[in-house]
Amino acid sequence: MGGPVGREDDAVPGRVSVVVPTRAGADLLPSCLAALAAQDYGDLEIVLVDDGGRDGSAPRAARGAPRIRLVTLPRPRGFARAANAGIRAATGAWVLLLNDDAVAAPDAVSLLVGAAVEVGADLAGPRLMWAGARGVLDNAGHALYADGLNWCRGRGHPPRGALMRRGDLLLPSGAAMLVSRRLLRAVGSLDEGFVAYGEDADLGLRAARAGFAGVYVPEAVVEHRISATYGRSPFLKAYRVERNRARIAALHLPWRDLLASPAHTVARHAALAWASRGGRSPRPDLPRPWLAASAVLLAHAASLAGLPGDLRRRALLSRTLPMPPSYRARLRAHRISARALAGLAPGPWEEGPPAEG
Repeated sequence: MGGPVGREDDAVPGRVSVVVPTRAGADLLPSCLAALAAQDYGDLEIVLVDDGGRDGSAPRAARGAPRIRLVTLPRPRGFARAANAGIRAATGAWVLLLNDDAVAAPDAVSLLVGAAVEVGADLAGPRLMWAGARGVLDNAGHALYADGLNWCRGRGHPPRGALMRRGDLLLPSGAAMLVSRRLLRAVGSLDEGFVAYGEDADLGLRAARAGFAGVYVPEAVVEHRISATYGRSPFLKAYRVERNRARIAALHLPWRDLLASPAHTVARHAALAWASRGGRSPRPDLPRPWLAASAVLLAHAASLAGLPGDLRRRALLSRTLPMPPSYRARLRAHRISARALAGLAPGPWEEGPPAEG
């Protein structure tokens, strides 16, 4: 379902290729790249992908920086396609996908690789801290709602309890995720049909179906400015999140869950509407309720129109990557309720209400 990634035996053992897609990163790239230059990992390659940017920030950043390889797309193609272009150019046995609005702690790469090797995982994710809310999480990987929506695990909570313990990672965050070339060769890279949002969940679910392990590494810390790059249009973000949620459901949920997903979607919207009363949104990175509702309605219409194609892709995927019992068990283990998703009840990771962001 993803694009080609090059031959595994061409990869340099131990090397980590950091793929950074960027579009208009003049105010983001300096801190992102400076943090990469400060990493304590020995063999690090930086692949900077200019996704049709017009501000010249990517060429400026690469100029005079021998550790940065620049890949240029002639026009904007979206996060998934930009990331795949970087993956094809990468030479490392490991690929770290990193947003240009993310700043990694100096030991983040070493900790991610070390944890993955230690437990035999081919996918690893850090603890992402919310740059706009001091002391609280952006996410600790993603949880899965019953209609296919991937939801930031622990967003707005302080990093404590289960959020500070290593554990199984099913749904990584595309803002920062380490993946082996071996995994990419087996299941493909990002599905470019997602454009942005949900492409990380799709990759994680394909990996799980193929039996690959993932690990959440809370000691590896990355600070993230939420939606500073591909989420600058709240309306478009809300549309893509909802449309791609339906695609995830069609591709990856067991049939029983897929048939029940419309009822779960209604329950989710009801819980979010209740949580948003009085103007307080449980997701301040999404648009105001009336704008979000318009985007969601358009997304549902697009989902119905695209359902036949999504089901054809499901059939193709099922022939190559069936859903083993271990996959279904991991889906259940990473499930989040509508009330917890809306912040109306404690999440499975911690007791108590979320912190104010």
